[in-house]
Amino acid sequence: MVHLPGIDEASITAWFARAVPAAQAPLTFELIAGGHSNLTYRVTDVTGQAWIIRRPPTGELLATAHDMAREWKLIEALNGHVPVPPPVAMCTDADVTGAPFHVTEFVDGVVLRDAKVADDVPLELRPLVSESFVRAIGALHTLEPAAVGLQDLGKGVGYVGRQLKRWRQQYELSRTRDVPGVEWTYERLVACMPEREQVSVVHADYRLDNVILAPGGDVRAILDWELATLGDPLADVGSMIAYWTGEGEPSGMDYDWPTSAGGFLSRDEMAELYTGVTGIWVDDLDYYVAFAHWRIACIGEGVVARYRSGSMKEVTPGEVQVYADSTVYHAARATQIAAHLK
Repeated sequence: MVHLPGIDEASITAWFARAVPAAQAPLTFELIAGGHSNLTYRVTDVTGQAWIIRRPPTGELLATAHDMAREWKLIEALNGHVPVPPPVAMCTDADVTGAPFHVTEFVDGVVLRDAKVADDVPLELRPLVSESFVRAIGALHTLEPAAVGLQDLGKGVGYVGRQLKRWRQQYELSRTRDVPGVEWTYERLVACMPEREQVSVVHADYRLDNVILAPGGDVRAILDWELATLGDPLADVGSMIAYWTGEGEPSGMDYDWPTSAGGFLSRDEMAELYTGVTGIWVDDLDYYVAFAHWRIACIGEGVVARYRSGSMKEVTPGEVQVYADSTVYHAARATQIAAHLK
């Protein structure tokens, strides 16, 4: 039997018997590839029914990161309003498997992790995928937080300024080297920060490989809510655009982002559709794209530090180098865009 990091199979099986009575032992556990922050597992019972467990990474963690109860609160509140995995149960007892975790239903579908997977999406469906992707985040941004009990999720106004401060601090705490452009771009983003008071729930990591798609192209579920808060919705739009590479454009990784396969809406079309769906004008979009690349670089350096510390032992040295190179790439893109801000 292969031991999975962060999983005590006997203890979780006993907890499932109490909290998820529909599950029939024995349970099998599978670590799902693709997650580089919270650990995500598929749990399958003897009948073939499946659920998803999410828990923090193993090893030393930054103090404000990986709050599973907070992610659970979001999923519960948004269920029925925004496409999320249906919530099942939350475990706050760290003794069960070393950390709190939550369980959601398994959502079947396709995750477009890279251009190779996107190549299998029929060309005629790719514009529909693009539109559904925009409409899903639009549903989040037009939802009144107080209507679903999320009015206290975050401070709201001033989100970008707080994010700049937070991720610079996290970068300083976790950095393993000097990443060119991070400090300069930080100063530029502070100096050019737009004055905005629009507030919504923001996902804060919105990209195609964080959604599950139905065969017809509709978004069935948005995944990975650990960074979500109240903030400026254009921060999500900036992230969406930063990851929305055009056909043949580089990604900064050792694989191509899904949209580089071609046939998807252009970045300009995505921005225009977003305004049409939400009524929110995408002024200063370049600022938010630069901010997105900069934040990706800061987060990426934290991932690199965690890999190099050995807390995620299943990662090879070659994979660590890919993420190290990606951090440099996103920092350079942020610097390039920020240089043209006014």
